[in-house]
Amino acid sequence: MVGEKDKLILGTAGLGGIWGKIDAKESIATILSALEQGITAIDTAPAYGDAEELIGTALSLWSGQKPLISTKVGRLKGYRVDDAKYDYTVEGMKKSMENSLKTLNVPIVDVLFYMILQLFHNQI
Repeated sequence: MVGEKDKLILGTAGLGGIWGKIDAKESIATILSALEQGITAIDTAPAYGDAEELIGTALSLWSGQKPLISTKVGRLKGYRVDDAKYDYTVEGMKKSMENSLKTLNVPIVDVLFYMILQLFHNQI
């Protein structure tokens, strides 16, 4: 049976700095606290500022069961939600995935999303 906490995913856009200035130590502490409280999945993206780096750091400090990790390709690294750049080329998405694996310090991610927000950019 799936527990209530198994249904929760830690989103990391705000922890990475796309909504404004962050304190990296506080973001890492938040990730570790979520894991300590039983969160078993983390969602991130290169477009979420420094989120992938902060997750990678937190995971290197975490001795418990590794969480499921989801990330995205398509939207490039950025620090503002309203300043998006995209690369949907095969090479661009491959490079993005390779960078994410290196930054997260994991051999594989559990879910890879194709970020298509630019299709809705004029409607936001």
